[in-house]
Amino acid sequence: MYVTMWRLGLDLVSTAFVDYQPGGVLEYRELLFARTVLPRGLAPAATITEIWVDSEESLRGGRELWAIPKEMATFAFTDGALVAGGLATARFDVRRHLPGRLPIRFQLVQHREDGTEVVTQTRARAGVQLAHADWQFDPAGPLVRLRHHRPAVSVVLADFQLQFG
Repeated sequence: MYVTMWRLGLDLVSTAFVDYQPGGVLEYRELLFARTVLPRGLAPAATITEIWVDSEESLRGGRELWAIPKEMATFAFTDGALVAGGLATARFDVRRHLPGRLPIRFQLVQHREDGTEVVTQTRARAGVQLAHADWQFDPAGPLVRLRHHRPAVSVVLADFQLQFG
């Protein structure tokens, strides 16, 4: 998982490229844009406002189970570049490996079209690597609003395990 956090005024937002590999429930790739929101309890909370995947099954499941607004896109992870067609390209250069595997907990807060709130407890475990990220955004794409902003922090989450619910 390749994550960059951005400061947009008072908002803290994140972009992430994820490559779900064999061994999990599904095998697919995604690019997401999430906003930090007020937590429901002690765990930090976020809402995914935009997300693209290359799996119809992931698209349907994300919408039905967790109210995640998934759309389809094409992806390539080659030659050190992470590419989501018509959206963004990113390159991550790892600068420092942090020791161990860190536990990560957060809440995902989404809203269905009828206004119903869906709060999902999310847990992950990963090796954390601090990185420098170079993002390029498609000029006609929805993430172009980030092009003049500098990343606050970028990390590579190595060998991550993620559990929803």
